[in-house]
Amino acid sequence: MSKLSAEEIQKQQKFTLAQSETYKKICKEYESKKYSQALNNLNKILKVIPENGEAIAMKNLILYQTEQQEAKETIEGIKYALRNNLRSATIWHLYGIVCRSEKRYSEALKAFKTMNNLDGKSLFLKRDLYCLQMQNHDYNGALQTRTQMVDMKRDFGGNWICKATSAFCAEKYEIAFQSLNVFMTHFAKKQDDWRWSDLLQFKIIILVEGKMYEKALEFLKKEGQFILDKTFVKEELLKCYFNLQKKNEVKSILKELFKLNPYNELYHSILLELFNIKLGKLNSEESLKELQEFYKEVNFDKSYFVQIEYFCLHSFNEELKKELEGFIDELITLKKTHINTLLNNVFNSEFSIDAESKDQCVLNKLKDLSHAARYCLSYKNIPAKEIQNKSNSILLNYVSMIIQSGNLNEALEYIEIIDKDEFILQKYYWKAKCLAKMGEFKQALKYLELIREKQPYNRNLLNKIIKYSLQCNEIESACNLLKIITSKDENDPSNTNAYLLLAFANAYFLKGDLENAKKYIEQIFSYFNHLQVDLFDFHLYVYEKMSIVAYLDLLRNVENFDNSDLKKKAIELLELINSQ
Repeated sequence: MSKLSAEEIQKQQKFTLAQSETYKKICKEYESKKYSQALNNLNKILKVIPENGEAIAMKNLILYQTEQQEAKETIEGIKYALRNNLRSATIWHLYGIVCRSEKRYSEALKAFKTMNNLDGKSLFLKRDLYCLQMQNHDYNGALQTRTQMVDMKRDFGGNWICKATSAFCAEKYEIAFQSLNVFMTHFAKKQDDWRWSDLLQFKIIILVEGKMYEKALEFLKKEGQFILDKTFVKEELLKCYFNLQKKNEVKSILKELFKLNPYNELYHSILLELFNIKLGKLNSEESLKELQEFYKEVNFDKSYFVQIEYFCLHSFNEELKKELEGFIDELITLKKTHINTLLNNVFNSEFSIDAESKDQCVLNKLKDLSHAARYCLSYKNIPAKEIQNKSNSILLNYVSMIIQSGNLNEALEYIEIIDKDEFILQKYYWKAKCLAKMGEFKQALKYLELIREKQPYNRNLLNKIIKYSLQCNEIESACNLLKIITSKDENDPSNTNAYLLLAFANAYFLKGDLENAKKYIEQIFSYFNHLQVDLFDFHLYVYEKMSIVAYLDLLRNVENFDNSDLKKKAIELLELINSQ
């Protein structure tokens, strides 16, 4: 604390002309990373006016950047500078820089907004505010800031392209379109094929997401030839034709796209909507027939995907029953052991008509086959010898289904029949899963440990063993296993499954050990901070640094990551702990 009076401290906040020139020189030295020279000049100023807030803040920032001072001490130092000069935009800016560097983005954003309110004429300061607003997904704020920058400097292309991207993210599509037009007309070079193609793609995305389909279609027909990504052109044409209800054009483009990627979810969802087909609902025979004919035209009608979709879309009757049982026979012949997973949508009422009847049909079929396998019997026209050859595949499929239906005792009986070495690890896995469903986690762990003897470095297996250990309150054992997983780099939070950290936090919380529970929640936040991407350069130089289309995808991915359910659960648990 200073021994000077408040009045004397305030007097020291004003630079003389010479000191002002020295401080400007210090800022340039900081920008060019000449930290030693900057510190020497700062010390000269501080000898004369030791309570000057801007000089104190800059010194703290340089010590932090040169790793001579920890973040906590730096933040305290700059807060002290703010107490001396609360209305200095420079100090608020420096405080925001440190917070941003520490990924304390919300606090940095508050600092930069205060800075902008105090000095609304500096493009340099507004630029940093814009970046933080984009980083914090405050797209309306970013658009407002970039609009101010455009008004202050209209002849800088970067202002216009950043205004277009922030307007697009804020769903202000007309503003985005107009801003992009200005940029393309006055600042972009048509001779640069790759850059020009990227800008054309961005313009089409704005029009399509803004539901300006007629304008987008007209633009695609006129400028689509200059876009290098031809699949993108076809996909955007598809969206336009579909929303404009041009059925023949949609079918024509879908046929081309199916040849490129028959498993694309977008293509299938549009295809079903095109024929007015809804999953989990009764559909007209005419629509279903039209769909099958389309699949035949693109030679996709024999795939597993189409067969499963067929079972979902059709009502359960004797004919479908025969087809479904025939499909099961085919999968068993191929020794598939994941029929329950493969037919998951067929058993789900959201996607499938008569889902319960279909589930029961497959269950009965596998039950009959398992009974035959167990007692060396034939089944219908299948000889006993052939069933024995496929017995382990049959049994594993049946076990997985009855565990799902909750018939755990019967599942355990049939698991014991599995005898071939090639299926032994799967046998142990299903036995462990069955016992875990019964709440017998200690018994389940024994079988997982048998698998671990054969697969000591199977990370998914170790994760499951840890979860089961926590369930039976063997926290110390779980901690030892966690060390094995993180042994490669203990300082890298991304090396750990964050869901495991949450499981540890919950286990300690239930035990009443709030200190350790909090420790694991802090590790979860550390995990998110470690993986959080600071896109500072990209927000500033999006046009020069990377594809705008790729940048927009990156922004969406980062937003999804920041809004993760795992992070929300960790925050909820922390609030619960703090309330104890």
